[in-house]
Amino acid sequence: MKCHYCGTELHGSELFCRYCGTRQNTEAEPAMEYESVPVPEERVIPAAPAKDFPEVRTFDLGPLMGEPPEAPQKETPYFDFDKAASLFDAPKIQLPTKRSLVKMVFLGILTLGIYPIVIWSRLVGEVNLVASRYDGERSMPFFGMMLLSPLTLGIHTLVWYHKLCRRIGAELQRRGIDDTFGARDFWIWNVLLCLLLFGPFVFTYKLMKAMNLLNAHFNENG
Repeated sequence: MKCHYCGTELHGSELFCRYCGTRQNTEAEPAMEYESVPVPEERVIPAAPAKDFPEVRTFDLGPLMGEPPEAPQKETPYFDFDKAASLFDAPKIQLPTKRSLVKMVFLGILTLGIYPIVIWSRLVGEVNLVASRYDGERSMPFFGMMLLSPLTLGIHTLVWYHKLCRRIGAELQRRGIDDTFGARDFWIWNVLLCLLLFGPFVFTYKLMKAMNLLNAHFNENG
């Protein structure tokens, strides 16, 4: 006989199973053998073709209700990049463009020579503002040149004027401005012809004209 709990082979005289310890009945039926029952395969229902579904149609009830059809609206950009680019390129600082030799001489006489010194000081700053980011140079302020001039017996003054006029001429050429000015004008009009009364005035006039053109181009294009 077999244990009715675990199925171990037993002798007929054993009251307890020697394997699991379950009390046995002398009239117990042999343990049942369990058989595995196959699981039926899952049935997959195929999807119905799309043509079996009715097509949903929409109708425009606007004409029936007396409402006029909406006209197509033209899309407008949120941000005008071309206009913004032109605004960003224009500098916020507007440099003077109407300096004249007559005004400089007249106010120089009234201020006992103070006004020309102020103008020259501003001209140097304007040259640095307009040209320094392109040529990588920076001219010494006008007052610094005046302090170093006595120490170098005037040699530093000649070098300072030469470099300043050369930078102005190079910037005129780089920007495509139709004007001829450069270090040659300084040596001809302000040095060689300094004994003549009109020499320094011609040089100052040409320099102011060149700076007016440069400043006007800078105000518009940066």
